[in-house]
Amino acid sequence: MVVTAIVVLCLAVGTAWFLSHKKSEQNGAKFWTPAGRRFVEALFIPVLSGLVFCLALTSRVYLVFGSGNPDILWTGFAECLAFHP
Repeated sequence: MVVTAIVVLCLAVGTAWFLSHKKSEQNGAKFWTPAGRRFVEALFIPVLSGLVFCLALTSRVYLVFGSGNPDILWTGFAECLAFHP
């Protein structure tokens, strides 16, 4: 599951970079501007904290409901979401 998440993240970031770079070349604009740099810096802390939260949540689900059976793990995660809003 973690490997799939890493692959999807890399593909999403790579695609966004490629398409943005291609569009900036077509428009004759700079790809990396000071405004873009500030945007990435401002977005870094919330994304990083979300990553830490997701990893903590995933490890908690594995500790509570993980028995090696993915069906039981998924059911436990759904119960966590359903009964603890």
